[in-house]
Amino acid sequence: MKQEQSEIKKEIQQIRAEQTFFREEVIKLKQENENLKKENDQITKDNIRTKKELKDLKNTVDWMEKERKENNIVVSGIQVHTSDPTVLKDTVETTVKKYLNIDVTIKKVSKIGPRTCVAVLASAEDKSEIMKNKFKLKNVGPHAIYINDDLTKKEKEKQKQIREMALKEKREGKMVSDFG
Repeated sequence: MKQEQSEIKKEIQQIRAEQTFFREEVIKLKQENENLKKENDQITKDNIRTKKELKDLKNTVDWMEKERKENNIVVSGIQVHTSDPTVLKDTVETTVKKYLNIDVTIKKVSKIGPRTCVAVLASAEDKSEIMKNKFKLKNVGPHAIYINDDLTKKEKEKQKQIREMALKEKREGKMVSDFG
């Protein structure tokens, strides 16, 4: 019986030692878990901050692109078989003078398609005069000539959404105004 008691005592001591070991392991795991939570919280905060900075940068880039295109116009429908900037500039200036009866200063013209080019005007006033008088181009020559704002990608996407929404409304029999 004494031997059994001795063995039971040893087993109890061993169980207590194991319990102490496991208690210490649980404490270590809790501490490690707490550290990971803190690290995760910091990463989450950094991620939120980085997303905000990225959004701010995108807004700045959008603003800069819009600013860069502020005095630009897109001219479609002009027959020009060259990409020579001087010829393009002369052609756009001549077209504006001939059909709109406006003298404007064009800094630069770049061809972006077979019958389309982008003109950079010297001032917002020049652009404003052209945009006010562009309606005069409706019945000119064998091909219509169109002048539009040089829109940013974001603005083009927004206009596309508006056109699609207007088309949907028209299909449903609703009245839709065309402001373009």
